[in-house]
Amino acid sequence: MISLAANKTGFRLKLLFTAACLCVFSMVSSGAKVFEFDDLTNAEGRSLSNTKADSWSIVGKNIVVKGNVYIPYGDITIYADRAIVNTESKDIEAAGNIRLYKTKKKKANIPIGDLVKLQAMPEVMVKILGYTVDPLGNQTVDVDVYTRGDMIKASRASGNLSTGVIDVADFEARYKTFVCKAKSGTRKPGGEVSVKDAEISSCEYLETNEEHYSIACAEANIFPYAQESFGFEGYNPDIGDHSIWGYNCKLKVFGVPVFWVPVFYKPKDESPGLFQVRGGYSSDWGMYLGMSKKFQLTDSPYATTKLFLDLYSKRGVGYGDETIIETEYSKTDIFGYALYDEHPYKTSEVANGRLTIPHARYDFKLSNVTHITPQLDFRGNLEITSDYYFRNDFFGNEFNANPEPATYAALEQQFDRLSTSLYIRPRVNNFYTAVEQLPGWRVDVPRQELFSNIYYQGETSVANLDMKWRDFNEPRTTGNMVDPSNYHSLRFDTLHMFYYPLKLDWLNLIPRAGVRMTYYQNSSQTGISEQDLNNMFAVNNASGNSNAFIKNYDNNGGSRFRTVGEFGMEANTKISQAWQNGKNAFWQIDGMRHVFEPYVNYTYIPDPTVDRKNLYYFDDIDRIEQQNFVRLGMLNRLETRQGPYGGEKIYSWMSMENYWDYHFQRQDGFNNVGDFCTKLNFNPFEDTSITSLLSLNAGNNSYTGPTIKNGVAGFTNGTSDLLNKWELLLKYKIIQDVNVHFGYAYQNYYNTQSSYSMGSTLTQMTTGSAFDQTYNNRIQTLVFGFDHPFTMDRTLKGSYEVLYDFEAGYIREIRAKISKTVHCWELAVELSRSTSKDYNGSKEYKNSIMVTMNLTASETPLKQVNRQSMPSNSNSGTSSTSSTSGTSVQGF
Repeated sequence: MISLAANKTGFRLKLLFTAACLCVFSMVSSGAKVFEFDDLTNAEGRSLSNTKADSWSIVGKNIVVKGNVYIPYGDITIYADRAIVNTESKDIEAAGNIRLYKTKKKKANIPIGDLVKLQAMPEVMVKILGYTVDPLGNQTVDVDVYTRGDMIKASRASGNLSTGVIDVADFEARYKTFVCKAKSGTRKPGGEVSVKDAEISSCEYLETNEEHYSIACAEANIFPYAQESFGFEGYNPDIGDHSIWGYNCKLKVFGVPVFWVPVFYKPKDESPGLFQVRGGYSSDWGMYLGMSKKFQLTDSPYATTKLFLDLYSKRGVGYGDETIIETEYSKTDIFGYALYDEHPYKTSEVANGRLTIPHARYDFKLSNVTHITPQLDFRGNLEITSDYYFRNDFFGNEFNANPEPATYAALEQQFDRLSTSLYIRPRVNNFYTAVEQLPGWRVDVPRQELFSNIYYQGETSVANLDMKWRDFNEPRTTGNMVDPSNYHSLRFDTLHMFYYPLKLDWLNLIPRAGVRMTYYQNSSQTGISEQDLNNMFAVNNASGNSNAFIKNYDNNGGSRFRTVGEFGMEANTKISQAWQNGKNAFWQIDGMRHVFEPYVNYTYIPDPTVDRKNLYYFDDIDRIEQQNFVRLGMLNRLETRQGPYGGEKIYSWMSMENYWDYHFQRQDGFNNVGDFCTKLNFNPFEDTSITSLLSLNAGNNSYTGPTIKNGVAGFTNGTSDLLNKWELLLKYKIIQDVNVHFGYAYQNYYNTQSSYSMGSTLTQMTTGSAFDQTYNNRIQTLVFGFDHPFTMDRTLKGSYEVLYDFEAGYIREIRAKISKTVHCWELAVELSRSTSKDYNGSKEYKNSIMVTMNLTASETPLKQVNRQSMPSNSNSGTSSTSSTSGTSVQGF
């Protein structure tokens, strides 16, 4: 045996090699085995030779280290007061103040202010490599950032470094969202940890035995994501949070047992809790209690299921499930929710009573996206619901985003020069209006060169189309008491556009010509005008009560073949000017470039060979009419450089497009002069954005038709107001956690002239059809919101939002929220009041108060309960005054 003493600063174990060489002769003479450092290196090249300690000694095949023991092994670091490592078997025994960390290293270039924040973090070590100054004079720092991941503490540990099996006493561990303490524990090769007599909590005060809440288990198993390799080098908790299975468990609040469960489970991506719960009171639902629990089913494929159980004193019991299955090439979402509604008409706004609501209500959704091959995809969605209003009553956010979700299935194949798709779209809910396609097939050819400077772009489709209008339960009693009638036609459509781009010095010219040919199996002998079609949509409104006169298509027109031609010319150029020395640190400008792109786009579509009045309407293809207009436009961009020196990127500081149309042939109700429109995006800072949409009635085109104001139908003989539409949105982050936003929206009564091209992309102010857009509501609203902290530590915050309706003449909605974070709890109180008017002009009020209380994790906040089946302020019902209050507790 050879024993040497190290000084207080400690020697690296690799110095042992030098000492061993000096004593080789005496060791061999005595028959002792020479110690070699290769014994400390595993098959993957990971070495223990950087181990440090205050003192060390060798006893046979064992290395004994004492005092401030530091053993790095790959990305795992072990600290202890003393340890023994067998150089042959890699067995290890350690005792005293044991800490096991997983460490990560990352290079970064950060501002000076961020450096100070990093240095203040106890779990982060920063090594400064150098300093950098960008062109604006801002100083940044190049650093190596070392962070510690999950940590295990113990008083004693024994195991094997190669296999990663470690037994510990007095186990303590901090994971991504929870802390665990136990009398004993075993870390297994795959990273699984088994503990006895354990307590688990997302409140890190458990480490000091002052936890607010915890779950005590006689036995628990903690699982990371499965790894292919074993030992410490295979341990990678950053792939995802750990899951927990606990047995014979008790829920404790401030150390007092309050609830017993035989088995406890926490999925990998949820907080440690028995279930999630929200509760409160609503005048529409009465007392309510909503609970959910998520389970992970498998790792590969990754599959989770979440169970729902909701209790409503006025509505009944709701229950459901959402299961998500993900593989490397697909994702499937299965959702179902149902209840027997004791008062189905309590919250639904059924203005005309033509759609009935059953007591047995449900919603089922199945969606899938699968990448079959790198170029072949499947996309499908199926949603079946009991009635039109169910999603509005219980899933208000989803209803507002998509009131009538489509059911479809499509196979999409990408080729080098074209793409094709085969699809079906049936109507599965007869209270929806849908264009069925059973089936449809489509080929799209993007613009590409065919011959020398001759480019081609085309699309071809064939579909079996059925227009299915909404089926009402009750007959119509207003107007001429007729509903829109369904119609059907097989439609074959093909479009072929050709381009011959020319570059004349500074000017680009792109002439185009093309033809669209469409065949209809069926058509109407009776002509349907633009107003007739608008009347169909007005009467078809689910909650409307229109007095419009309905004139339907007939089926006597026979087959039709329509040809539509297009001729056009686009001219554009680009002018730019750069100022390399233009710099401003406040505006974050490092040089400035102005790009100006004026353009002229002329489109001529002669009269189609078949009048659109006799063609069934399915989409814009069927509404094409004569076009003869020129668009004058200009794009302006201001660009600058942003980013660290050597890594600058071009940043769009501001962009604006202006365009105006002149129509050489007047359309019904319009003169030759079209609207003047502007789209603006201004992003001077990362925390500041201004967007604006503006449409001016440059041609003084008047609007004549029905209007709706304050819910009451009226009539106007026209307006010559200059402003058609203006939307303005401003967002500004003043400092951290201090934000303000301002929005203004104005919309006048107006129609839009069609500006349509089959072969050129034209900017539109609004989405939807390019034809026959009518806006018969005047809207003028202002929204102002502000949020900020009340205290310097940002644990007490407030936010406010006000929406004022100028047309109604009152504040439509006002909300205020105050939240307080107390360690691992967050308490929030939200007050709101909304005002509306019914068809008689009487005001309706809804006042609500909601109290929520959420648990937060020790390092990462727990996910918020995102249940849309909870009461929403938008579903106020028909009562003139109502109130809502509630409490939400997450994690139990």
